[in-house]
Amino acid sequence: MDTQKDESAVSVMHRLGVTFRVLPRVLAFAWQAKPITLLNTSLFNVVIALIPAGIIWMTKLIVDGVVETTTGEGDWYTLIPFALAVFALWMIQSVCGSVVDQVKLVLSEPLGFLAQERLAEKPRVWI
Repeated sequence: MDTQKDESAVSVMHRLGVTFRVLPRVLAFAWQAKPITLLNTSLFNVVIALIPAGIIWMTKLIVDGVVETTTGEGDWYTLIPFALAVFALWMIQSVCGSVVDQVKLVLSEPLGFLAQERLAEKPRVWI
């Protein structure tokens, strides 16, 4: 059983290694196709990745506020801004996700054309 775990760990590490070796070439290829679109996609992906941390933090503040309110130290009205912030973060996450989907569609066409162009430039070897 341990050998299967070791093999799967090695397989995962091998795949990660291959991914990180190929990643610079893939990014350079996408940069040649549409640099601004690649930057926009990267920016929106970073925003989307950070939003769950913000939602968790706001949820923690809401729970802390509920605890304070139930012990008589706080007021329920102090929770409204935190609830609105969670809602706003959900909306931002949804909008950014939709934008990323559209940007990926816009980026896929130039990448396809560039890939076809590169394949057409390669010399053909017939056996």
